[in-house]
Amino acid sequence: MKKLLPLAGVVSAIVLACAANQTNVDDEPSPDAGTPDTPLATPDAGGTTPTSPPEKPDADAGQPVPDDEQCGDGHVGKGEQCDDGNNASGDGCSATCTVESAGPADLCPGTAISLSGTGADPRKGSVTGTTAMTYGQYSGTCGGGNGKEAVYVVTSDVTGLLTAKLTSVFDSLLYARRTCDDAKTEASCNDTAGNQGGEQIKIAVSQNQPVYLFVDGYAASSGDFTLDIQVDTAFCGNGIAEAPEVCDDGNTLAGDGCAADCTFEAGGILDDCPGQGFVISGTGTAPRKVSFAGTTTGLKSNTVSPLLCTGAGYNTIYSITPDVNGSLTAKLVASYDNATLHIRTECDVADTQLDCKEATDPLQVLEITVPAVAGLPHYVVVDSSSSTYNGAYALDVTLTPATCGNKVLDGAEQCDDGNTTAGDGCGADCKLEPVPPGTDNCPGAALPLAADVGGTYSGVVTGSTANLAADLKPKTAQGGCSTANTAKDAVYVVTSPISGKLTATVSGSFDSMVYVRTACDADAAAFTDLACAGSIDGNGAETLTAPILANTPVYVVVDGEATAAAGVFELRLSVAPGTCGNGELEGGETCDDGNQADGDGCSAACQLEAVTGHDTCANAEAIALAAVGDGTYSATVVSGTTNLTHDQTFTGCASAGRDAIYQIVAPIDGVVTASVPVAGFNVSLGARTAATCPTSTTGTAPLVCANASSDDGLEEISFSVVAGQTYDLIVDGTTATEFGPFTMLVRVRPPGCGDGLLSGTESCDDGNLVTGDGCSPTCTVETLAGIDTCPGYTMSLTGTGTEPRVGVLTIDTSGLVANYAGSCGGSSKDGVVVVVPPIDGKLTAKLTGITDQPVLYVRTGCNDPTTEKACDDDQPNASTTSRDISISGVKAGTPYYLFVDGYNGSAGVARLNVTVTP
Repeated sequence: MKKLLPLAGVVSAIVLACAANQTNVDDEPSPDAGTPDTPLATPDAGGTTPTSPPEKPDADAGQPVPDDEQCGDGHVGKGEQCDDGNNASGDGCSATCTVESAGPADLCPGTAISLSGTGADPRKGSVTGTTAMTYGQYSGTCGGGNGKEAVYVVTSDVTGLLTAKLTSVFDSLLYARRTCDDAKTEASCNDTAGNQGGEQIKIAVSQNQPVYLFVDGYAASSGDFTLDIQVDTAFCGNGIAEAPEVCDDGNTLAGDGCAADCTFEAGGILDDCPGQGFVISGTGTAPRKVSFAGTTTGLKSNTVSPLLCTGAGYNTIYSITPDVNGSLTAKLVASYDNATLHIRTECDVADTQLDCKEATDPLQVLEITVPAVAGLPHYVVVDSSSSTYNGAYALDVTLTPATCGNKVLDGAEQCDDGNTTAGDGCGADCKLEPVPPGTDNCPGAALPLAADVGGTYSGVVTGSTANLAADLKPKTAQGGCSTANTAKDAVYVVTSPISGKLTATVSGSFDSMVYVRTACDADAAAFTDLACAGSIDGNGAETLTAPILANTPVYVVVDGEATAAAGVFELRLSVAPGTCGNGELEGGETCDDGNQADGDGCSAACQLEAVTGHDTCANAEAIALAAVGDGTYSATVVSGTTNLTHDQTFTGCASAGRDAIYQIVAPIDGVVTASVPVAGFNVSLGARTAATCPTSTTGTAPLVCANASSDDGLEEISFSVVAGQTYDLIVDGTTATEFGPFTMLVRVRPPGCGDGLLSGTESCDDGNLVTGDGCSPTCTVETLAGIDTCPGYTMSLTGTGTEPRVGVLTIDTSGLVANYAGSCGGSSKDGVVVVVPPIDGKLTAKLTGITDQPVLYVRTGCNDPTTEKACDDDQPNASTTSRDISISGVKAGTPYYLFVDGYNGSAGVARLNVTVTP
């Protein structure tokens, strides 16, 4: 049966700034669902940018494309907007893997639906359409992955509750987002079982803030439909707490803690125990709801602290008493960083905590669901990591009456695995079944896997660690797991009939972790854990993946994050066949570098290749440089570091990865430029004279090195050479886990103006002899008209077809004025460069020069600092003279304003390189 799946919306930063105009609403449940859709649906500022293509690394024209970049392989690779597994056009994804559109309602930002109505009257609108001719580009959390859809945008002139009703002639679904092309901003999704019309969603909307509605099809169905919209103005009693309201439980009755005017009733203490009291009640099996709006600013701090989460900030405490057994769901969105949400059953006893969650960013949705017992107060605490973080917030609380088999642990239930089947650890009455023999220690209890459709296998078990012993602990710290663990644990032995990838997910009533190992005995020395997952705070689900071999047992351990962490859990396992070339280590693979090419360290069969060279100084591989005219020599190296060792370290650059060493003999006195435009890892690129290449990882000063970019590849170095001398070029990874395939380009030029190195009487050298780019053909700085103020000086970009578009500009800021500043710094004299990409893609900018502490930032509105997209001053390494920023999803014809600035008054000559990659 299909059902309505909830997904919380996002609170607007503007709305939350002063706890004003908050609009938090719960969606109505699907008629067949039995569980409520209760998103905290206060709107965010919706965007209208169409779906952006994935990133693709820079590459020089004519250079080879990695073998894994194949349109039609079903995997959206770098440079592809889509990949549907074929090379046919006319199905929404073209033969060149670009998104196709059948009209304005087919892609974001969609077609606008006009609303009528004024004053206190409801705003209404309607549209009739069809999905028969559209493509399937989007999906909701409740379905639509195979269906065609139509996209609409609604902007209300009042704050209130939007109700969208869909009538259709096909099996349809309806979902809403705050940002059109961002699935994470979904506010509600409804897919009523067997429906042909009748889907309905309710979400809160703010004045003049758009919301995006998607009419989609279940199981690839499509057809005609009508979508009716109504926006009702917000008011006390609508179930939405809107400032100055502090609560709203959907009624105007007294005696339940929330008064008729949506204020607190007397008798409670909001920031200390016993909290502000509420009775959450209703009729029958219908969900009960209450909404709160408030601020932690000025309240007491650290009165109620969570376990296993940080919570020493100002806090509010809501005491919620349910009228029936069930599950209590709390959703919090705070306007400040590091918010914490926790729930306990005794206000002043920390050990009664049921769960906690922490946020890392403002407006991040925190959601907790805990068992609720009728008549027992449950204390819901809004908190933060410290008193530094405080401000406005919105909180929704929903009580769902108990139902065995709904996969939610309700009050009085010991377990609920989503069914009423006996023999899987959780009985038909949602009581725990006896623990299988062997679960408490090695060699573990057998957990069988059953065959699924599509060649996969799966298994599930429900159990409890409450009465078990603490026998095992992770052997290797990874995935947020601690090797000092002393909690109770359960162990299962799993044998798969196929080789591939094992996925294990544990969820339960305590802060859990799960790990997989090749041997069970904790004292065995000949194994390490294949994987471990324990990074989620509170009772959230932990998931890991690990390679598994056919008919070879592995041991899956369910454990607790802390000594007292124990209780009921559900463990779900699945095994999928391995696929060589997907970048994941699976089955019998000894490597997987994301392609099926030989000769790059990992073979086409995903086995490590024998090392024949370029692994050490002693066997450095010679690069043959070929003359290409004008006294220039060049070479291309396509290889990899997957099968190599780490034996080189550059002083001054992060270089702790596996490394490949190549040698060139300079054919002329001149300048070498080496670049890695394409790589499957974060590259560190360096050069040394061959005589200084060490035989150990002891760092030595290179001639030059680079690892400024956070992207895979995209590194370049230049240095002077003397004819006949030998030099080492070393391709390394920034960390021990950075290795894989790469392409390196090497070029040797005669010395002089245009070689890219500043020498002699040159005041600039940008590597070319072009006029109008700030550095003249005689290598003197040119004056660029208009670069001192917005809208800036326009940079020219070159390149055609599928090539990256590139540009270079030399700027002398010493004679300019300090007009602007970025969020990361930039109070010095500054220059403004406008870049208008001729293609969609990713913009990468690299700034070198300015004698000390340059700053680089980019905006989409030249005079509007709120439109800043990125800012780099490389703190705390501000003395370095290289800055890098990148922006994904840039649009053709849209101007982007780059600011070349300085930190602490620094100014001078700088070179700005810009690349727009399709």
